[in-house]
Amino acid sequence: GQFANAGSGNPLLIYDECWGMQATSDDGVVVACGTGIEKCSLKPNLLTECQADPRNMWRGMLVRMDKEGNVKWVRSDAWFSENAYTMSASEHVIITKDGGFASLVDQGFGIGLLVTEPEA
Repeated sequence: GQFANAGSGNPLLIYDECWGMQATSDDGVVVACGTGIEKCSLKPNLLTECQADPRNMWRGMLVRMDKEGNVKWVRSDAWFSENAYTMSASEHVIITKDGGFASLVDQGFGIGLLVTEPEA
């Protein structure tokens, strides 16, 4: 699929922008972010590589860290609408009553809500 190689690529092209965060019961934090390439036109010396990179489609991302700041997990999501993926970014996150997370997501077609399963 479109994001098959999204874990590799040139780190000079990628931006992770985070806006919202919520403290967790174990003194850690979950952070709401977007991840992707801002604009290929801003990287003229990497233009061909940038245009071929699957991360030129922004995705919403949640990052869970422990109290020392170590990453416990990262989840990135893309939404499929009208036969195509749309750009997205997680803007805010809260902890749900059952221990999962709910993230307000800015999507290419409007606002969405991502709800995760409770942590094990």
